[in-house]
Amino acid sequence: MAIPVYRDRGYRSAARAFFGDPLSFVIRRQEELGDFFRVRIPFRRLYISTDPAFFEEILVQRQRQCRKSPAYHQMRIALGNGLLTSEGDFWLRQRRLMQPAFHRTALEKLYAVMREETALWLDDLEDRVRRDPVVDLSREMTRLASGIALKTLFSSSPRRDDSEVAAEILRTQAYVLWRLERPWLTPFFPLLANNRVFRRDIRRFDDMVYGLIRDRRADGAQRQDLLDLLIHARDADTGAAMTDRQIRDEVITLYVAGHETSANALAFACHLLMQHPEWADRLAGEAEQGYSGSTPDDQALGRLDLVRQVTEETLRLYPPAHIIGREVAEPFDWKGDRLAKGSILLMSIYGLHRNPALWEDPHVFRPERFAAEHAAVRSKFAWLPFGAGPRLCIGARFAMLEIPLVLSALFRRFRLLPLEGTVMQPAGLLTLKPLPAVEARLEVR
Repeated sequence: MAIPVYRDRGYRSAARAFFGDPLSFVIRRQEELGDFFRVRIPFRRLYISTDPAFFEEILVQRQRQCRKSPAYHQMRIALGNGLLTSEGDFWLRQRRLMQPAFHRTALEKLYAVMREETALWLDDLEDRVRRDPVVDLSREMTRLASGIALKTLFSSSPRRDDSEVAAEILRTQAYVLWRLERPWLTPFFPLLANNRVFRRDIRRFDDMVYGLIRDRRADGAQRQDLLDLLIHARDADTGAAMTDRQIRDEVITLYVAGHETSANALAFACHLLMQHPEWADRLAGEAEQGYSGSTPDDQALGRLDLVRQVTEETLRLYPPAHIIGREVAEPFDWKGDRLAKGSILLMSIYGLHRNPALWEDPHVFRPERFAAEHAAVRSKFAWLPFGAGPRLCIGARFAMLEIPLVLSALFRRFRLLPLEGTVMQPAGLLTLKPLPAVEARLEVR
């Protein structure tokens, strides 16, 4: 069977349609062409899929025949050779070195930090809400998630102001996205003013991280944070440790990938719960019955089933990592077509999660889809907010502690009311973002 091809009015028009609004493009083409199709663009064969079988084929069965797509090469200018961008044997070694940092016992310690940071944020937010009830929730979630990421990475070590670090990383992400959208300017990037700002921001972040690494190596004291675990990680076969550069690359990757995706998911969840106040009230009631104090401990969190369902449905509708890109390294056949070496494969998690063949009323918010009795009948590859296969996001468990914790505590403390006249649309950038910012009027319960 021949693979459908989207041509539009020519190469440029097709490319402009996709890159201009990739989310709507995928949903419309899925309706017209099915869950696997090719887009005619210059110089490359581009395939887009929302087919769970293709996700399994590429991410599990043929993961050695495909490498990261060219977009990840641009990310290396900021992230270096961390887990998100590295490949092959080096990636496998780094993954094994870092895995203990995300085991259950380590996460229990990190969860205590999440609770502490969330409680402090809630108290501060309540003080500010009493003076001005209108709140930019997108900014607040970025602020909170950034604080949690920095505290779990660096513990109580001396560091620069959190807001400065967050601002530098946001500028860096914007710059990387700008480069991705303008490949024809590649030879001129070093000459442009925004490149100088980028280099300054990265240098400041590197100075902070390398300084912390030097201090830790010098004093030898052990601390319960991710930086400490990375410094003391040893290869099981050779006993080798990470170099300072490797630690730096993993630190910035964990910070960038960790805090922004969680912040975006939390903002989307708040938006959805404001549109469905009955679910917001149910969350508040579950929290009141489920624990005392401002935040749930780890045992209480495990019993809060409604907030888990809301979290998983939010990640279905608005997966922060909305697309996975691969480049074919060794040709293979799929659905009657030869996927040639160099072909770009884009797996749209956003489209997968809204595929009507997999989900009834796929665009509708229904957290009850994720009640325990429905899990057994759902395709294993229908819900992939953290990817799949060997490269499943290492921070998945971290996120699935952080997001329900914050949502439960927030809706226990506050009632969120939408502002009139605001319309939110998801934007498929490096991550999926709500635009414009999610804002609300908060009332203390």
